[in-house]
Amino acid sequence: MSNSDGFLPALLGVIAAGLLALVGNAVWVDPFRVFGEGRGHHLCPSGWLAGVERVQKPLILAFRRPEVALIGSSKVMQGFDERDAAVVFRGARVANLGMAAADMRVVLDMAGRALRTPSMRQLWIGLDFGMLAPQDAAPALATADGTSRWERLRRGVLSAEALKAAVSMRIGDCDVPRLSGWGFNVGRVDRRGDGVAVRRQVLATLAPLKEPGRRVQAEAAALGGLRALAGAAQRRGVRLVLFHSPVSADYRRLLEAEGLVAAERSWRRQVAGLPGVTLVEVRPQAFYDLTHYRPEVGRTILMTGQAIMSR
Repeated sequence: MSNSDGFLPALLGVIAAGLLALVGNAVWVDPFRVFGEGRGHHLCPSGWLAGVERVQKPLILAFRRPEVALIGSSKVMQGFDERDAAVVFRGARVANLGMAAADMRVVLDMAGRALRTPSMRQLWIGLDFGMLAPQDAAPALATADGTSRWERLRRGVLSAEALKAAVSMRIGDCDVPRLSGWGFNVGRVDRRGDGVAVRRQVLATLAPLKEPGRRVQAEAAALGGLRALAGAAQRRGVRLVLFHSPVSADYRRLLEAEGLVAAERSWRRQVAGLPGVTLVEVRPQAFYDLTHYRPEVGRTILMTGQAIMSR
């Protein structure tokens, strides 16, 4: 037998061994925690896994059956501590379903999925004015149908996203806080150096809202979706809590410079008029940057909301 005759079987053997190693690693790491708490690794939502929370968080709903869900943009994703949630909700299963660059369409989609989760008891949705602007470039939410063991393997371990995540969790350094199995940030990072980039991103997000016609249309769609969600929540016996994500003084000055202060206040008044919801407002306290608040603010939001509901 010539060397060339043995090359192809050897190559196929190497490929098969590599695939088995990838799958074995994903089964061991369980990157999306579909079979439990995993092996002590945490997801890194940056680099080649940017946007991975849009895969992980629908799977949390499908396979981990939370009783409380915190939903919103990156402000929610970064602004709550898992330990605070465990204390405030007295050990209930709490999922942080906040996602980077989430607009109202994505938030309402996630909230609808959460509401259809049989175990759900409370939905907390963090609103902010910038969410009215559509984020067309952001990836869509993953689908997660069924709860069988095969579905857990297929979506949570054998998918391309899971294989990549498992490798990243083994070898990668993370320049942003990692995500726990319940979607909360694990660890903190110094964000003082990215103020210019955040400001540029915020200005780009607010630009469409400076056009009155587009803004009114977006407000109507968002309010209609929230009304429908409130009605469905009441029928299912789920408590719907809305809170406005606190804004920093710098963000308020930016709204003034862009001529959007009146529009933002109008949006808040319209949300306050929604029936069938618990509305939470807290004063700004501590921020990572122009828009993202720290977990001590999130703790105040949760404690204030619980106090309102206990009256």
